[in-house]
Amino acid sequence: MTETIPIRVQHKRMTASDWTNSPLVLLDGELGVESDTGKVKVGNGRDRFSSLQYLTGPKGERGERGEQGPKGADGVMRFEELTSQQRESLKGAPGPIGPAGPPGPEGPKGSTGMPGLRGGDGPQGPQGPPGPIGLTGSQGIQGPVGPAGPPGPKGANGEPGQNIINQNGGQPLKYWAGTKSQYDAIANKDASTIYDIYTA
Repeated sequence: MTETIPIRVQHKRMTASDWTNSPLVLLDGELGVESDTGKVKVGNGRDRFSSLQYLTGPKGERGERGEQGPKGADGVMRFEELTSQQRESLKGAPGPIGPAGPPGPEGPKGSTGMPGLRGGDGPQGPQGPPGPIGLTGSQGIQGPVGPAGPPGPKGANGEPGQNIINQNGGQPLKYWAGTKSQYDAIANKDASTIYDIYTA
């Protein structure tokens, strides 16, 4: 009769990549199991897992197929308990780009920019309405005397003068009176006329 003695083996389980990055050192005789490959290493209390050799033995014979067990209850696993490979497998394909969001609130007023370049001259505008009449200025100084004007029109004939008898010839003399300019304007002066020139 074979007696079965239950024993408890101390071990730790991680994925191969987690073991590679882990600074953990297994105790002497403690097993380290790669949960994703099933490979096992035995600790020596000194070296890290990546420096240890995998535990291998002769390949055994294939065992008999066991009976199917009852359906287990749905398991619940937190995201923190998933391995890195399991987390990568949960990633789906990128979704389509979503619609644009509503406009954000108005930002603060920016600082004053640099002055722009001077623009070209615009077209001349229409003439404005006349302005109000200005105040009367002070009287100016008297200007110089202007040039003499043109001769005025010939005046009307005067009343007949009193005949003056020429003592030399016994003929009556005519009498004319006027200004110097009027006298100078007479082209043919008559010797039988008395010219009386006066100033204006």
